[in-house]
Amino acid sequence: MLVSPIYSLTAKADPGPSYSTNGASVFVPFVNATQLSDPSQYVSPQISVGFNSPNATDTHSVFNVTMDTGSVGIIVGSSYFNPPANGSLDQSFIGPGSETLTSSGIIFNGDWYKTSVNLYNGNTVVASSTVPVMAITKASCEPNARACNPSTIGSTAPDTHYFDIGFSGRAGQPQGTPDKNAFLNVTSISGSSLLTSPGYILSTQGAQIGLTSSNTQGFAMIKLQPPLAPTSIQWQTTPASANVLTDWQHARGTITVNGRSGSGGILFDTGVTTDF
Repeated sequence: MLVSPIYSLTAKADPGPSYSTNGASVFVPFVNATQLSDPSQYVSPQISVGFNSPNATDTHSVFNVTMDTGSVGIIVGSSYFNPPANGSLDQSFIGPGSETLTSSGIIFNGDWYKTSVNLYNGNTVVASSTVPVMAITKASCEPNARACNPSTIGSTAPDTHYFDIGFSGRAGQPQGTPDKNAFLNVTSISGSSLLTSPGYILSTQGAQIGLTSSNTQGFAMIKLQPPLAPTSIQWQTTPASANVLTDWQHARGTITVNGRSGSGGILFDTGVTTDF
């Protein structure tokens, strides 16, 4: 699956954009690629990431995290992220945040801070992104949640860590806009400059970040439809630009079960191991 800010790849052909022949691109491998290649195992892909000082913690300066295509934004507990000592007075503070994982019914509340996120291939930083990260201050459950136990989740969920690179994050995620996607906001690749064409291709082995005329060969493309942008009152603080409020709808598809068909938006969600 290839995802870009404008296009998603499916079986229906469209001319699509023209990508550079020498554009920047980098590969970020899944650390559990062997498990992902085994059809008997139901696991989500994981990548290796880390924060710079002072946001990095002593116990988890570099850590493996689930790469989730079903949500948008990086969400971390205190075991993985140190908020600035002066909190909301720090220049990196953006505003309070909230995200609900509809697959489980877990509600995370916290604060958004803009910071640098390093992406690893083995022990080497191959790319860095500058994005808002939500530091969790409270965790709770929706009423009649599908998979959330208030007695075990922990009030602040210190060990929670999600790396979410989906799009069209609306249900339970009014703040899930493209400015939160670390794969679309890469600021350097192995020390080089910005991506020529932001976007990424996912395989069972990892994520190829940065689209070029070479790595997009062999895909057919369709145009995505833009959804209505959320209103500013759905944000705790107004974004610097209204453009970050826009996103794209999921690709359309049809599923048939026992002879009955239904059409709608298709979400390829690597954060869960079953369909629902």
